[in-house]
Amino acid sequence: MRKGRLMRWLVLLAVLGLAGCFVENQPVDEEDLALLLRAADFERLGFEFERIEAFETVDKKRYFDGSSEIEYTFEPGGAFYLYSMLSIEADTTSAVMTYKASSVGFNVGYSGEGLELVEDNDFYRYGDVSRFARFMHQGEEVGNLFMARIDKRVYAFLCVGTYFDDPALWAELIEPRLIAFEDYRP
Repeated sequence: MRKGRLMRWLVLLAVLGLAGCFVENQPVDEEDLALLLRAADFERLGFEFERIEAFETVDKKRYFDGSSEIEYTFEPGGAFYLYSMLSIEADTTSAVMTYKASSVGFNVGYSGEGLELVEDNDFYRYGDVSRFARFMHQGEEVGNLFMARIDKRVYAFLCVGTYFDDPALWAELIEPRLIAFEDYRP
């Protein structure tokens, strides 16, 4: 029986390994960038960054099953960090799995950095299911995590080094992007 279970795991790993071979990098265009909450948006809030482009990365991928993903990072050094992940899955079930796996990943990934995530889902809600949480470090708020699933789409955003405490400002920044994401076709 143990040999059968091992064989199933080996087959699963082989399939996942092959799936990784069927990834196509896509060019990023203005429509893609408009969906992201980026460092330039934070400059409008009073932050000052030198050479934003030097610290930004944006990747767009299409996978073998027709799903696609855009990832954005901004790492200027120090304690400031922005990350976004937008995913359009092949079906709703896959989107539910992506949402749950990403949520667990954020919980685990940042706990090792000495950060605690405190849920505040009444702050802002969107889509079929969403999550708003506060990154806490030694009792002080240092960032936010927001995630939403809209049918077969998943939107995730996190910031560390600043945080949102005004729901109206947050909605003003994020909601136009979420509405555009609902109609977006990669």
